[in-house]
Amino acid sequence: MVGQWTHATLDHEHVNAWLDQFARLGSAWIGKALLGQFELKAAPHLGALLSQIRVDDADALCVNREPRGGFKSADVIGNMLDKRFTGRGVYASPAEAIERYGKRQVVLFEDGLWSGTEAVGILDSMLGKRDHRLKTEKLNDPGLLQQVQFRLAYGIGTDYGQAVVRRALSDRGLENFQIACAEVIKVAHPSLLDLLADPTAKLDEVFDAGPESNLLRPYVFESLRASGMPDAEVRQVVGFCQDVGGQLFNSYLQTMCITRGWSPWPVHKSNRAATGMHGLALAHAFGHSIPKASLPLFWAAGRVEFRGKSVTWQPLLPNG
Repeated sequence: MVGQWTHATLDHEHVNAWLDQFARLGSAWIGKALLGQFELKAAPHLGALLSQIRVDDADALCVNREPRGGFKSADVIGNMLDKRFTGRGVYASPAEAIERYGKRQVVLFEDGLWSGTEAVGILDSMLGKRDHRLKTEKLNDPGLLQQVQFRLAYGIGTDYGQAVVRRALSDRGLENFQIACAEVIKVAHPSLLDLLADPTAKLDEVFDAGPESNLLRPYVFESLRASGMPDAEVRQVVGFCQDVGGQLFNSYLQTMCITRGWSPWPVHKSNRAATGMHGLALAHAFGHSIPKASLPLFWAAGRVEFRGKSVTWQPLLPNG
């Protein structure tokens, strides 16, 4: 499965080396349990998922090539769309489809909708409400966004991410938007979905750092419990992921502060991200990318310590 990762050549030796890190920290069984939950969807599978999204009523299909450039999911997804929807044409950004070509029924394709942070960033970038780290091109006339029929299309999405984006759309008066996910992962407690749907609820902290842990059903931990793992063992997995994952996420943040000029995060926000962005504890990846909502143990690197033992952690999916 990991051999389908496009950024490096991976084999059984690499996987065994990743598992050996758990053993060196005295927790070999945890590594095997987490690997058993891991899922990488290669390009053909993602393409098949995206093909399930309705496009027959759309004037334009588009991806989102971020203004900052670099290798992005948009390149992979755009190639898939070109092959699967021959003759349709795929625009490089929503603004290009809406503004330059006057398209009025637009479908924006992305690979995954996880915490909703990326989607909200795209909305605010188009509306001109985000002057730093733009996620997509601004619209010269933000009012056009209320005149189109717009569909946000994803291969995979979480119920939490969908609810976050629906709330963001409602707050911005964009009732003309739809969200379509070919596959949905449930990670939210019903009370969290109710909270996000409540127009009177103050949600600044949820949007910024994620919800309180009692409002989530973190994917990996709930999956292990559902598979029959005793609660005592699940708690050990959670503790390991929070401790080691927290160290790895902080190493990632330090790197981003140095290389990308990020500002330090508040402690409560980085603590929640110890098990993946917003605490979602996902175990998912595509052949071309792994979301930061997946456990840092899968994608991050750095020196970590656990119960008196230490290791220089290398990720299961190295990037570059």
